[in-house]
Amino acid sequence: MEKSLNQRMLELFKPGRGTMMPGAHNALSARIMEAAGFETVLFTGAGFANTYLGVPDMGLTSLKEVVDQVAAISDAIDIPILADGDTGFGNALNARRTVRMMERAGASALLIEDQVYPKRCGHFEDKSVISKSEMVQKLKAAVDARQTGMLILARTDARAMEGLDAAIDRARAYSEAGADLLFVEAPQSLEELARIPRELAEDPRARLDVVVDEAEEVGVEDLEAEAGGRRVERLADLEELGLAEGFQESHVLAAGMIDRVLVAAPEPDDRRDRPHRRGR
Repeated sequence: MEKSLNQRMLELFKPGRGTMMPGAHNALSARIMEAAGFETVLFTGAGFANTYLGVPDMGLTSLKEVVDQVAAISDAIDIPILADGDTGFGNALNARRTVRMMERAGASALLIEDQVYPKRCGHFEDKSVISKSEMVQKLKAAVDARQTGMLILARTDARAMEGLDAAIDRARAYSEAGADLLFVEAPQSLEELARIPRELAEDPRARLDVVVDEAEEVGVEDLEAEAGGRRVERLADLEELGLAEGFQESHVLAAGMIDRVLVAAPEPDDRRDRPHRRGR
């Protein structure tokens, strides 16, 4: 029996697998990433705000705008989508509605973060986070709202304001609240990257994420990333750190980037000749 997109997404988040997840802001960019051989894409909220509204990632896009774009991407590709749900667009009740709408749009996983709404890009200064207890309640509402098995990725931005110890403590609480995946935003060194999965490893359900940002090359094997001024040179470096997934938020799909993606593409197969599967 063929696996659903949700099942395929869960397999990609195996700790230590080191899968790269490029960030798509529209259906065309997602199709190019699928053609290049990527197994999954991130619908990037920052990239969408940049290209759709021409503004920084400051919480200006609406839930409906985001959901409509995720639905368009879902119709265009046959690989699972992790949708950036920002803060869930409000409180626990808003997060519940966000989950239902994202499921209908075709997302296989949904990111919800603990910033104050409206949020800011995770790499901006002057961020604020809600209390740990409020985020726990939001995640419980999100988990309870699911109807299709969509994964819930809980992201904490507390590293910048409260330190890494507090961020890891929040991640543990979010896992206990039912989150399937954990994302500690913006660690400041490779040592911190290594510490996060090591300290959360006692939770058998905790799958760890790391943002792979500002890549200079777009490929499957050699996507590079900056972390605290030092370089993660290869996909294998993420695997050695015990991390499950890396993001590359492709904000502007420039012609040069398309050239590099297509050069990195694997040999054609019959995948794009088949109709898209609708089972999730």
